[in-house]
Amino acid sequence: MPFMRRAFSGTDIGPRDYLPYVTERINFLKQKIYAWTSRIRRYKRRVERYTQNRTFQSNETAWERPDQSVIDTHPPDDDAMSSFWRHIWSVPVSHTEGDWIQEVERACDLVPEMGAISIRPQDVARAVRPLPNWKSPGPDGLHNFWIKWFTGSHAHLASQFQSALESGVLPEFLWTGITPPAP
Repeated sequence: MPFMRRAFSGTDIGPRDYLPYVTERINFLKQKIYAWTSRIRRYKRRVERYTQNRTFQSNETAWERPDQSVIDTHPPDDDAMSSFWRHIWSVPVSHTEGDWIQEVERACDLVPEMGAISIRPQDVARAVRPLPNWKSPGPDGLHNFWIKWFTGSHAHLASQFQSALESGVLPEFLWTGITPPAP
């Protein structure tokens, strides 16, 4: 208590009010310590990643582990290879399904079949509205801004989507893209 009196001297805080102030200060300092430890952990992970990247760039063989070395340097002959894979692929699989599969099938029988879908230009407009305007364009070279504001193209896109649904074949522009490798 003498320390507490000295710590709170000069303030209008009485001895009965010491505990809430001290508890609040302790909680504040705990949060600060937690924030700093999180920051230090992030820094250590970042330094470790940078060190590993530099090591790999300068010497790719440094990543080879000695415990993963190949003991047998001779490749298997054709007969051994074919017998190995024949044993895996030519044996028919025989297993019994669990009871839960019949339960799921019965539950799915109650679900009504989905009706025909009709894609309209308004659906295309609603789908492109939340897209970011100037992110990198696709293989067509068009930014989302132009797809949003050229509303005349929405009818053509809707008809292409509808024909893809009906035919079951996706046009090439829907499955091609530009994928940059992540460093």
